[in-house]
Amino acid sequence: MKALKLISIAIVSIVLTITLDAQEYDFSSQRINGLEVGKFYTEEQFVEAFGEPDYIQVVMHNYFVYVRNVTSSAAERIEDSIGFVSNKDGEYRIDTYFIFSDQIVFNDYIRVGDHVSKVFDMGGTTLECKNEDGSGYIVWGPFEDKGNGQLDWTLYPAFYYDENGIIEYIELYYD
Repeated sequence: MKALKLISIAIVSIVLTITLDAQEYDFSSQRINGLEVGKFYTEEQFVEAFGEPDYIQVVMHNYFVYVRNVTSSAAERIEDSIGFVSNKDGEYRIDTYFIFSDQIVFNDYIRVGDHVSKVFDMGGTTLECKNEDGSGYIVWGPFEDKGNGQLDWTLYPAFYYDENGIIEYIELYYD
């Protein structure tokens, strides 16, 4: 009986710790490596947040591309792409992104390789699409749905996960 009581107390404290941990973060917007999507930043701020890009790619959007070597995965090389637009002052605004490595963090809370349950920790509104094998994706918006069902889900990030619930990549893309 004592063992069951101790196990119950341990489980409750773990759940409370995880819940309180999520409450310490600001989930009112989309940020990657600290830069808010939709705001303009200097080149220095981009380099500070992401490092020097390995190259710039132009395919419908301009992308800073960061090549990552992964030793713990079957893939030897992956690329994170941060799409941007620039203004006349030479500043950049994050417009879209494709994150495949754990070196970019979303809202200072979620990385590729984390369990997808962390998306729900952020509150807001979600839309989940699940495949038969258990994999799928969750689209997340930083606000509560007022019930009108008229959300434009193309403006919010999608967290793609495998059959074990592990996030494989995070993207924000729209035409």
